Amino acid sequence: MSDFFYLRLLSVSLVALLAACSQSGGRTTTDMQSTNLVASAPVAGCLSATAHMTEDQQNDPRYWLQLMVCVQQQSTADNFRQSEQVIADSWAHSFLHNILLSGADITDQQRQQMLDQMSAWQPQVSAGVRPLLQLWRDNLSSQLNASRTELKYQQLRQSSDNEMAALRVQQQQLQQELSDKRQQLQRLADIERQLSNRKPVDLQESSHLHSSAVAGGQEKETN
Repeated sequence: MSDFFYLRLLSVSLVALLAACSQSGGRTTTDMQSTNLVASAPVAGCLSATAHMTEDQQNDPRYWLQLMVCVQQQSTADNFRQSEQVIADSWAHSFLHNILLSGADITDQQRQQMLDQMSAWQPQVSAGVRPLLQLWRDNLSSQLNASRTELKYQQLRQSSDNEMAALRVQQQQLQQELSDKRQQLQRLADIERQLSNRKPVDLQESSHLHSSAVAGGQEKETN
């Protein structure tokens, strides 16, 4: 997730925290700590840290925010493996599954499925968690749009590269054809030049033969 998205999440969580404090000022320190993930969550795994998630924790946006932070500290392989162990039979389990899966290497199709799933569950989500869920969905939607835009750009670039390659081949073919035509014209010009050079010689030889014949005839008459 981007830093900007985390700032928005933190803002929502702070607002929710202030609202919770104003509604239940008598909450004890133990109650406040019950919403936190265990300190060793990144090592033990975010899923194991949420194994005994209570209803109060499900309704606390801070709990989900800390889960998102936990997921960012895990490897993509661990996130995917842990997401496979969650049965999405409620809005909380579906949200848990999708938060874990969002930290894995996923496809655009999976992102779209996650958005559709949480849209279906959203009416059942507790009011305190809905703003956080909406921000999470907005972030996932932004990732999906960015990925699709990148894919479209790559496709256009590939298409453009293919067109350029085809144009280069066509240009090479035209250059080769032009070179062949030039060679043919050059050969024709050489042949014409050779014929032009031979004509005066042929005329001279013909004139010489004619003169010799005339001279020979005159000698015969004289005799």
